[in-house]
Amino acid sequence: MANLDTEIIESKAKKKALVQKVAIGTVALAVLSVGTYVFIDQLPDTEPVSEMAPLPAPSQKTKQQSKSKPTNKDRAELQKRLSEVKKQITPLIEQLEMVSEYEERAQFLAVRMEDAYYAYSKPDYDIADSILDEITSISAELKNKLRTAFEQTFNDAQQSFDEKNIGSALYHINEALRLHKTSNKAISLKFRIDAYELVQQALEEYRVGVVERSLEKQRKALQKALTLDPQHTDAREKLSRVIESIKERDFYQLISDADGAIKSVEFEKAKLLISEAKILYPNHPNLRTLRDRLAGLVKDKELRELTNKIKMFITLDEWDTVEILTNQGLMKFENDEFLNEARNHAEQIGNALSVIESYKANPSRLADDNIRQRALTAVADVNYLREFSAKLSEEIDALESLIVKQNTPVPLTITSDDNTYIRVLSVGIVGKVDEKIISLKPGKYQLEGSRDGYRSVIFDIVISPQTSNQSVYIACSERI
Repeated sequence: MANLDTEIIESKAKKKALVQKVAIGTVALAVLSVGTYVFIDQLPDTEPVSEMAPLPAPSQKTKQQSKSKPTNKDRAELQKRLSEVKKQITPLIEQLEMVSEYEERAQFLAVRMEDAYYAYSKPDYDIADSILDEITSISAELKNKLRTAFEQTFNDAQQSFDEKNIGSALYHINEALRLHKTSNKAISLKFRIDAYELVQQALEEYRVGVVERSLEKQRKALQKALTLDPQHTDAREKLSRVIESIKERDFYQLISDADGAIKSVEFEKAKLLISEAKILYPNHPNLRTLRDRLAGLVKDKELRELTNKIKMFITLDEWDTVEILTNQGLMKFENDEFLNEARNHAEQIGNALSVIESYKANPSRLADDNIRQRALTAVADVNYLREFSAKLSEEIDALESLIVKQNTPVPLTITSDDNTYIRVLSVGIVGKVDEKIISLKPGKYQLEGSRDGYRSVIFDIVISPQTSNQSVYIACSERI
């Protein structure tokens, strides 16, 4: 309520100022009329011509009083409508004041708005409502006229610009902006018109680039044109084609460089070039072909390097390392014949060494006929691997030598009292002797001596392959 009362006070002050301006204008007009009366009186009778429709006369309702007593509800509704109408016409009035031929209409709307406030303050609500109806109708008509005039002028500017008639386009766009100075599309077109000459210079630079077959020069010129005029569709389309041409040129250059790197066996460089080309055209058939070719060559190179490495360790008789490398290689080259064969040999040689080592770990067992036979069979089974591993061949020879030693009888000199009956348990009888040399295979033995009336004796003896003059004395000397 306080806000509306403030508006009414301000409206009265504005109306008073406006009335004073009109009064001063009227006096000035009267003086001017006296000075020009004779001249005007001599002119032929003609009807004034104006592009604007005559202003409507103030509503007669302003001179009438409302006969019904207003209610608080009526007051509240009128307050709301006054605020809404003022909010609607204020920007329109400001726009009209910027256009000389509409300035009188702007003043008329302002006066009528003040009349509405005055009627509200009387209070003459019916009259105020009538004035607001009048303002709404007139403002709608003025908005439509402004819009129509602007659109026509803007379209004329656009057409002139499209036809490259820049002088006409500039005139019409200035007129359009005079009618609607905040129009985005008019401002944008004005920008394009102002930049026209510079854009043409940039396009001329582009044409020079075409003649010189310089894609970079063409791109630079078109980018300059679009910076000046972002809506220049022809320049945008040309730039798109130029960028595509540059992209194709760079792609095929990368493909060519990658092919050269492959031929020079510079595979890492080729990979890098192919990666750069992939950014430009990820699914290009030439790229796929070259990439597959490189992958095959890289794989072949890896296999060759691995094969050479394995061969080196085979030469060094390092079959444990060969087994590790072949297992790793077969994960990637599972069907490679050399890798499969090398792994098989590595496994067989490893197993053979383990078996031989088990026999060598307890050589005395080799004197046993069954164990000796199993050892000989094991040696026979792995003899074919001698050609692949000198180390295995040496181990086989060592085991065979050990078998021979463990089964070669060693002389043993037995001395006694010629009364004791001697035998080698589980082997044979020596008999009663003063001295006798027998031969036994290396190993552990028990010699038993017995004599009637005497306690029997047993001696444990170990026959060693390294012993050449081993002897033992055995006799029963303890009577029973």
